[in-house]
Amino acid sequence: ATPLGNRQIPEFFTNQVVTWAQDNEDIPASFIIEVEVIMSKIAAENPFDFRHHLILGNFYNAARKFDPSYVDRAEEILTKAVELSPTNPQVYTSLGQTYLFKGDKDKAFTLLQKAIDLEPGYTKSSLNLAESYVMMGEYEKGDVTVFDSRR
Repeated sequence: ATPLGNRQIPEFFTNQVVTWAQDNEDIPASFIIEVEVIMSKIAAENPFDFRHHLILGNFYNAARKFDPSYVDRAEEILTKAVELSPTNPQVYTSLGQTYLFKGDKDKAFTLLQKAIDLEPGYTKSSLNLAESYVMMGEYEKGDVTVFDSRR
């Protein structure tokens, strides 16, 4: 495989593991650890590529149920991703989710709003914020009108 292919295959696979981890708790811990080793090595070898940090941070967020310390690792790696790409709304959304998992609602909502401010036309950011307010029981703040596709 080419050097690009050497990174893309683990990235794709890690993204798939994120989906599996969110849906299924029956993944063996040893498998989660192996994925972390591979993806963290790629992120370390490409320290200025925010995409690797974003993927690894999303992995840590999804894998937090296997190891609670992954939330702290997600915070660290996603903070670096924000530094590398301060205008990318995806990194603010992911870091916002990390702070929700850490129980810091104010910081989470600020970051989720920042994602909207960066790209107001990207509806997914508004959906993420509304969903987060609802999940945290702050129904009056969750603008559920963003869920209405008829608008």
